[in-house]
Order: sequence, then structure tokens, then C-alpha cells
Amino acid sequence: MADSEENNMPQEQREKRERVLKRLELLQWVFDNNRCEDERINVKAAIQGYESGQIPYSRDFTLLYAGHVVDKCQTYESFCMDRNERLDRYFARYGPGWLWQEPPLAGPKNDALGMKGLCMERNLSADKFGIGRYEVNLKFTVQRDKVSKGTSQAYPHQKGSKRKNEKQNGDASCQLKTLLDSGATFPIILESDLARLNIDFSEYPAQGILTVNTLTGPTDIKFYEMYVSICSPDGESLVGQGDKASCPTEPQTLGGFCPVLAQRDSAAGNYATQRVSGMIPFDACYLSSAPSMARMWLGEDRRDVLGTSRLPGHLRFDSDKSFIFQYPPELETLRATARTPDRVIFMHESPDNPDLVLIDSDITSTQGKSEIAIGRYQNDDSNSRQKRCRKLLPQRVLRFRPQKESAKIVPKDNQRPWRNIEKERRKRQYR
Repeated sequence: MADSEENNMPQEQREKRERVLKRLELLQWVFDNNRCEDERINVKAAIQGYESGQIPYSRDFTLLYAGHVVDKCQTYESFCMDRNERLDRYFARYGPGWLWQEPPLAGPKNDALGMKGLCMERNLSADKFGIGRYEVNLKFTVQRDKVSKGTSQAYPHQKGSKRKNEKQNGDASCQLKTLLDSGATFPIILESDLARLNIDFSEYPAQGILTVNTLTGPTDIKFYEMYVSICSPDGESLVGQGDKASCPTEPQTLGGFCPVLAQRDSAAGNYATQRVSGMIPFDACYLSSAPSMARMWLGEDRRDVLGTSRLPGHLRFDSDKSFIFQYPPELETLRATARTPDRVIFMHESPDNPDLVLIDSDITSTQGKSEIAIGRYQNDDSNSRQKRCRKLLPQRVLRFRPQKESAKIVPKDNQRPWRNIEKERRKRQYR
């Protein structure tokens, strides 16, 4: 190696310099190719922050608002818990503005995944080989009040300018069909889809830009934070209404607030394969599938994804032959019509004490109500002439219903469990 300042620089210092320069190059590209003044204000502040040292090379997220560096946070979850309170503070000090995030540059690389790892009747017609894919309908809802404050007004330096965002003041939403994809960290949609959400690139800023590792290599994609929930093909929530819901006191949706990546439209392939679900359906729903059924079940309650018609016994997949069990016709008829089971019961005998049993069951009469019991086998000697048998007697029975008066609801230490996927991947990468 040549005896130069660059080559004599310690590895950690060289890596720090390379990551900051790469980030600055990306931010400059965003600034030069941006039509949204609100977004340019934040991006310019981020560039100046790195150049002045106000945004340090660290393991923290840096928040910018209305062209000012306003906060540093250790995790993404930490500035989601009190988002409204933060925006109120920023607004009181700096006036109207939008949020922008700078991800941590230190530590393991902070890239997101965008790989199609798993391609809820399976769409067999879409594949020449008859294998098909699973598609899931997601509802995207813009929640402007969680990413901006007072932005219907002009900035002080824009006095007299006419803002065009009156139509964006409400929470717009749209439903999109996406590829069910456990290989993507966040949902990925198309830039053209943002128009369905009343997002105008010249008026509605992104909340940041991420490097996403796709099958074809790393690519830089802007993201917009919004609420994403799973819905049926006709747009209905998977949550039952009223007492039919497992958690009747909670919002009637399955999903959460998260970054949504907006990639450029591609001429290749259809739109359904360009949009991917990310981890939201896997985190928000109970899920089940069975060999050779070509179906996948999603629901808010475990009973919604279980049952003899959804998980029949002894199924096996083979590409060359089928396994068919001959059941009595009346059994086949009942099984075909069975849907959500009236009661689900799990029984587990203790490996250390064969007389001790744990019973976990859902109560028939009430959706979302469960019963957990500890039982013990006892010998039944009531009739000595008959063969000795055992009967199961309950020792302790607890009943649960997830309502606010019966459950302690506290903020989670890790409010976005899908972040763990990326953390575990990085740990494995650097072992």
C-alpha cells in the first residue's frame, strides 16, 4: 500500500469518513432532484449538519424539523411513542414544519431489506408452473398530524406564497394489493400510488431516505410514514365489530404506524409484483397454513386461523404424488363446512410431573375470551370392578378478556418488533 494519509488512517476513522461522505452524496442528490420546498429545507439542514458536525457520526437517529436539528434518539421506537408531544414542542419553537430523519451511521450498516423472500387463496393462474403466489390487501392511511405540524400555513420566508395543500389536510387512505413478502422489512409501494393518498411531491415531503438491499443490489428509496393495516379484498377490516372483536376496546384494525418505501414505477412486470407487504401482516395477524392446501389464513384471533377444515391432519406435500385418506362421507361433509372452531383447546402434560396438566382454551360463548387452567390427574377408584382409570381435576382456573379494565396496557420498550428482523440480520452478518 502507498504511504499516504488515506492508507495510514485507522480503519474506524476511514469507515466513519466513507459513511459520512456517502450519506452527504445521497443527500445532495435528493436536494438537487427535489421539487418539494419543505423537503429541500430539511435536506439542506441535514447536509449542513454533517458538514458542521452538528449531526455527529453516531448510533443515534437525528430528527430535523422545519430546517432545524431538533432531537437525537437512540431508536426509531423512542420517537414514535410521544410523536404528538414532540411535534407540539417543535411547532411552539420553530413554527410550521415537517419531520425528516437521519439514520445512525455508526455501528452495523443500517440498511433495510427489500427482498422477495415469500412470494390467501394462492394465485396459481399467475404462474406458468402452477405454483403461484400469495397476495395480501393492505390499507395505507396518511396521518399527517404525526409527521408535520401547522403546515397549512406558509413558512416565514414564504410570506405571500399560496400553499396548495388544502386537500391534504385530511387523512387520505387507499387499498392496494401487495405480494405477501417476509423478505422485506417495510411495505414497498410505487411512487404513482402516492397520488391515491393525495401526496403531491411538490407539497408533501418524505420523512427520510434509506438504502434498501434488493435482489438486484442496493438502491436508495424515500419513505413516508403512515398507518398500514391488513384488510379483505373488499376493503373490510379483519377485526370483528363490537363484541365480535377479540379486543373490543382497541381500534378495529390490524396493523400499525411504520415507514412505507415508495419506489419508482417499473415497466417490467405487473403492479402486484412490484408492491410488497413487508413484515406488517406477520406481526399484526395470527397466521397458519398447511401442506398442499394452497391457502394461508390471517386473522385477529387464533380461532380465526385454526379448525379442522383449515388444518386437517396428516397432510403431506410431494411434487410427484398425492396422499389421500379415505374418510367416511359424513365426516368429509362436516369438515368441508367447518370454519372457525367453537372452542380451541391445548393440553400439555408436564414433562417433569405426568399427573400435572396445563389447559389453554378459548371460551365458546365470547370472542377473545380465554381460560387457562392447571389440572391434575387422579385415580378414579369409585368402581373397583372396572379397570382403574384416571380423571382430570382442575386445581386453578384463570379467565382472561383483553379489555382495558382487565389488562395492564403499557408502552413497549420496543414498539416496532419488525425492527428486530434487521437487528438480528446485522448480528449474524458481523459474527
